[in-house]
Amino acid sequence: MRVTLVSTNDCMGGAARCSFRIWEALRHARSEAVLVCLRRSRVRPGVQCAADWLGPDLADALEETWTDLRDRWRGLATDRCVSMVTPPGPGVDIAALPAIAGADVINLHWITWFLGPADIAALGRLGKPLVWTLHDESAFTGGCHYAADCDGFTRDCADCPQVSPEARPTVARALADRQAALGGVPLTVVTTSRWLAGRARASSLFRGTRIEVVPSGLDTGVFLPDASRAAAKRHLGLSPRDRVVLMPASTLHDVRKGAHLADAYLACLAREAAQAPAWGGRLRVVFFGATDRDLSALPVPAGAIAERHEEEALARVYAAGDCLVTLSGHDNLPNVVHEAMSCGTPVAAFDVGGVPEMIEPGRQGVLARAGDVPALANLTARLLADPEGASRMGAAGRQAAVKEYALTVAADRYLRLFQELVDHSRTFAPVVGKKAHPTAFPPGAGDRVKARRDREQAVSRGIARAFALRDAGRHDAALAEVDGLLGAMPGDLELSLVRGGLLVASGQAGQAVGWLSELYARHPDNRVGLARCDALRLAGDAAGALAVVENLAARNPLAPGLHKKRGQAVQAMGGPRQALRHYFTEYRMYRDAHALELARGILKARRQEQGGMDNKQTQGA
Repeated sequence: MRVTLVSTNDCMGGAARCSFRIWEALRHARSEAVLVCLRRSRVRPGVQCAADWLGPDLADALEETWTDLRDRWRGLATDRCVSMVTPPGPGVDIAALPAIAGADVINLHWITWFLGPADIAALGRLGKPLVWTLHDESAFTGGCHYAADCDGFTRDCADCPQVSPEARPTVARALADRQAALGGVPLTVVTTSRWLAGRARASSLFRGTRIEVVPSGLDTGVFLPDASRAAAKRHLGLSPRDRVVLMPASTLHDVRKGAHLADAYLACLAREAAQAPAWGGRLRVVFFGATDRDLSALPVPAGAIAERHEEEALARVYAAGDCLVTLSGHDNLPNVVHEAMSCGTPVAAFDVGGVPEMIEPGRQGVLARAGDVPALANLTARLLADPEGASRMGAAGRQAAVKEYALTVAADRYLRLFQELVDHSRTFAPVVGKKAHPTAFPPGAGDRVKARRDREQAVSRGIARAFALRDAGRHDAALAEVDGLLGAMPGDLELSLVRGGLLVASGQAGQAVGWLSELYARHPDNRVGLARCDALRLAGDAAGALAVVENLAARNPLAPGLHKKRGQAVQAMGGPRQALRHYFTEYRMYRDAHALELARGILKARRQEQGGMDNKQTQGA
């Protein structure tokens, strides 16, 4: 399945890391996944950046426009603003990108500053399943990313408390524009928590829309408990006797993450520590991430570890903590919580957003009522004073992370949803203004689905007849069968591919090259490209076949089949040794039995050749 994910950033920021991990997981699950983003941190195969198709000048101009708008809107925030408020601004129409045109499913993620309502609507008109994964509330509000205790998003956002009065008409108009653009667009919404799903269902935009919950995933093979917490502490320059409290550095700067509560919490924790001589070690608070705060002014001994971009390094930080504390007052499904859980570190947090879905109090960690700083400090101190209990919670957290948040679990949930949407063409409810069952079809869609299934069955039966004729040596009859079907269903990709294969089987490799080259021009599909490789190689043009493979690899170097076809082309050019390496790579990555068979064929030929040389030497002696 070809899936194109769309995100503003590749892996910068919490929401971007979520979508990036899903993209990686889908690729490992043997789907052809591409990530399209506005900004990327570095060049990666399969990740396409706006600058690649807009050009650097236009991409920079777009970035500058958004930066200017963002800075101006910061000045319009009120003291009730708990999150970023995104103003309406320019978007990018990506509907014509090859990665979109070639996709079976389009999966939007956090697209702030990238796609506007009209751009999303354009994607919805392509006739492909469109899935929008929400990581915060910005998709269904007039601009705020967390609405806190405001329910304006259930109506019109006309009285937004997070911006000054003069900005409120703009906020209301932004939501109205989104409603107008997306009304009737076939859309399936995914949220990463049940809490966010409830908020989305209550919104005026997504009321009546099909909404599924797929929690964010992480690599539980990277985020692992350390065999020795003491060794993990030493690795960070801490004493094994220290009681280490980990906190995200954003806690010191971001109001939504608890910046206004941080000093009070640390003061309470210091008092708790002074009353707990039984700890047998000193309290140390370790902030991880970027901060310019003077930590010596804090009421507890504290240090900071610089931003950890490599997940392995971040996992070692988590493994050194006796507990993780987050002071977020408004959150969805925080990455730091399930990352700590996966590393066997218990969590202390407020019961906000999706956090209670992750932490069962007393089992994977402790929860305090939102904003109750003394209670959270007391619960943290009790965790630190009970290493055995904390260890049990850490083990339970690890177990829960593997069961619920492993990337393989998330990828499987997404692929099952995507397959359902592809199979049923349009399984959705209208976006705005109509009451419908979540799986209701729009008018006439049921007839279209039945017609599509009938057509697919006819194609399957016709292909089976053609293959039977081919196997009987009746190549002309096999081609006639497929040509008859193509006459009734011109442009059918499966039939066109089969026709190319039948031309090769009948000894008409040259004609197959022409047919498949024309097909690839219309459908730049990986399968068509690989079939074209076979035709070129069998037509005697192994160099041309290799060139096609390299062009396919430039689009997606991890696509299944590339190493095998590269090996076949190289072998045809007289390079069995290099071909062997490619076959083994294909088998190792995708367990391709045919690639292994081809490798065994080369090894068998080598042994026979060696045996022949030994016989000649024996006879000569």
